[in-house]
Amino acid sequence: MRVPATNQRRKDKSRLRSRERLATIASMISLRSRVAVFIAASVVFVALFIAFSRVENVAVRVPPVSGVPAERAAGTLRIASLNCYNYFSESRYTDNGKYKRRWPKPASERKAMCDLVEAFRPDILALQEIGGEAQLAQFADDLSARGLAFPHRALLRGRDISRRVAIISRVPFKEIFKFPEEKILVRGLLGVRIQAREAQEFSVFTLHLKSKFTRNDSDPECNEERLREARCVRNLLAGTPADFVVLGDFNDIPGSPPLDVFSKNDFAIRLNPRDSAGTRWTYRNEKHGYEHTLDQIFVSPKLMKFLVPASAKIADPAISKRASDHRMIFCDLDFR
Repeated sequence: MRVPATNQRRKDKSRLRSRERLATIASMISLRSRVAVFIAASVVFVALFIAFSRVENVAVRVPPVSGVPAERAAGTLRIASLNCYNYFSESRYTDNGKYKRRWPKPASERKAMCDLVEAFRPDILALQEIGGEAQLAQFADDLSARGLAFPHRALLRGRDISRRVAIISRVPFKEIFKFPEEKILVRGLLGVRIQAREAQEFSVFTLHLKSKFTRNDSDPECNEERLREARCVRNLLAGTPADFVVLGDFNDIPGSPPLDVFSKNDFAIRLNPRDSAGTRWTYRNEKHGYEHTLDQIFVSPKLMKFLVPASAKIADPAISKRASDHRMIFCDLDFR
């Protein structure tokens, strides 16, 4: 029996609609699958991102160098030195990359200095190349804003009125020694007397000897001038109590005549601070690409028994480079 053409067309249209519905359903299922896969992938990506973010945060919180101080026992004092690298107004580039005349130390460098102090937490900090009272107060205020109070301060004005030496401290001073000695010393000798415990006092001195830059052809690298300064400083130290630490920017290297002045006849013992890689340089000239050990710590023989073994360090995290062209040096004394 033949099926009428009309009925055949109806069946064909019905089959077509069924196929279209099946295709639509399949398309919807495929779309939902793709959405599900996308959501699942997004969840995995977010989870991995959070995990790696936590790892990065841990890496930032844990300094990547050895020598970062743990909590020190009561009675242990950390003594440090830092050349502040022109902490005064001068012609320089700003943080925005613009060259300005008589511009103060950029905020980024000041922040890096504070980061450095916060990381290593000295109790007594000797400073070189600090401009004056205003700059010293600014630095101390920056530290106080971080909860790092250094209420005790001493500043010395020498022949170089821009690059002065200073000492800031968390512990009080019993006495302050100021030796400008402008006829011989370019920046003088500054010292403070500390009461470490009831029956033990000691002194901390800081200096900044003449650099090798000069226009004096008769003393091309100021070696003779620096030698005269070293002899003058030793004579001044000899007139103070015998238990002392003298540290700062000596502008000369181990084995040089000015440094030998302090070591001669065991007048003082030079420490050998190192960074986490075992290197000893404390100054880097970025322009010419050389490094020298210019910053020193000398300890009098009488005080050596209080030196914590292997505590002489050079701070070498990345922030040192931004803070100054010198690296912070320090040692610990245990008076328990």
